[in-house]
Amino acid sequence: MTFPATNQELAEFFGILTGDGYIGEYQERQAFIIGITGNKIKDSDYLNNIVSSMVKNLFNLEPKIYHIKNQNTLQLTICSKGIFHFLRENGFRSGRKGEIVPPLWITSNKNYMAYFVRGFLIQTDVCV
Repeated sequence: MTFPATNQELAEFFGILTGDGYIGEYQERQAFIIGITGNKIKDSDYLNNIVSSMVKNLFNLEPKIYHIKNQNTLQLTICSKGIFHFLRENGFRSGRKGEIVPPLWITSNKNYMAYFVRGFLIQTDVCV
């Protein structure tokens, strides 16, 4: 496992996580989970190829992709205490989503902000 320096791909990953993902710490199971959900049909190629490759490139880790039973949903999952803490240290909030506030390292760089918006709006089907 590796941890990247701040870059365009990490900014886009933060945007994707903000739109369709979450990070959570589950103390009762001693688990740290990063998840991104999508539609089983529309988002299969995106999660299996694009986001999965992004995770491999950023963290040198192979994510797992699960079909959620009785739903039309896929979930890309990373179980990693190290990546969880890396994301938190770089400004990603865990738990329930409230206001969307990209971290300062993204908002202070126009190029990173463009990639964050790409991940958030374009890649996660958000409508404006």
